[in-house]
Amino acid sequence: MKLLGLWTLAVTQLTRLYYKRAIQREKRRFTAHQAKLATSTAANLRDIIGELPPWVNFSDVESARWLNAVLAKVWPSLNGAISQTVRAIVEPILDNVKPSFVTYIGFTDFSLGDTAPEVTGIKCLPSEGDEVLLDLNLRWIGDQNIVLYIRTSPSLGLTTKVKDFDFASTVRVIFKKLVPQFPCFSTLEVAFVSKPSITYHLESVGVAVSSVPGLADWLNKTITDVLYGILLWPNKISVPIIGEEQAPAR
Repeated sequence: MKLLGLWTLAVTQLTRLYYKRAIQREKRRFTAHQAKLATSTAANLRDIIGELPPWVNFSDVESARWLNAVLAKVWPSLNGAISQTVRAIVEPILDNVKPSFVTYIGFTDFSLGDTAPEVTGIKCLPSEGDEVLLDLNLRWIGDQNIVLYIRTSPSLGLTTKVKDFDFASTVRVIFKKLVPQFPCFSTLEVAFVSKPSITYHLESVGVAVSSVPGLADWLNKTITDVLYGILLWPNKISVPIIGEEQAPAR
């Protein structure tokens, strides 16, 4: 009986010693993390929490949580203005570059959707004159409603939707012609700073686009080529926000 009591006491002491050392290890690990955070660099933080947003990696890029809140509020108006501008620019280009077997191509619907892009970082650039220049790190998984109608003969028309659009890029935004009324600028200019990462797929409605040899490949190449052609800096699109008749005299 005495031997059993000694055995129980020994097991209890060993268990207490094990947990005491385990707690000490965790304390040392926590202290090491605190030390890293106290002298944090992007590399230290990446070791601790993984991939970081741009505003952590680059000291001149700021967090943009506040801008996302503003963008969500104004997006319904921006969506309409940008969608109308892009459609007006892109449709004539598609018509000019369409292959010989396509007799007509145009949009039946063009909306950038209800979901605003997410700004993951913002950098204010030096500018001159009546403008504000920003570089925005954007990620956009949207709910766009972009529908193309293509006619390859008098009797054959095809409808396709651009689906599962996923976009990531640094976008240069220029607020021009500043005015003393909300939203405080008359014109918005937009451009890609570098080639963005864009993925999407084409979903046919009715007759499949793939049923016309070469059409799907031409569409995919043309969509990216047109976007780069009109939006890759120094090219840019200009979106009127306040008409000349609405802007107050300066």
